[in-house]
Amino acid sequence: MPLLPSFPTFSPSKAFLMSSSMELAREMKVTGRGIEVIGLRAGGVAGTGMNRGKEGFFRPGVDKFVEAALARVGCGRMVVIPYWPHAVMAWWRTLLPEFVREFIYADAVQHRYRQQ
Repeated sequence: MPLLPSFPTFSPSKAFLMSSSMELAREMKVTGRGIEVIGLRAGGVAGTGMNRGKEGFFRPGVDKFVEAALARVGCGRMVVIPYWPHAVMAWWRTLLPEFVREFIYADAVQHRYRQQ
């Protein structure tokens, strides 16, 4: 088990970044600066951070993810899930009851701890 918790700091950091991106996007629009700010919601990307696994359909490599992200520039949305299989996974999770989501989450956390 790691010395410090990872998920209790990771999740709030992501929420802060999304909120900050949205506020900055609003400010850029209101001030007419012509700068587009987009918050990117990402699933696993192979070879980054805690995702050291191989590339696959639901886990793109960095190049494929960046290509998808750049394709969203100019879409007019403040927050996007650029890689469409990640968007499908995010939508699918909304259909699950909370207890099922929590079970899946707990299993994922235990799996990460076993890998460390």
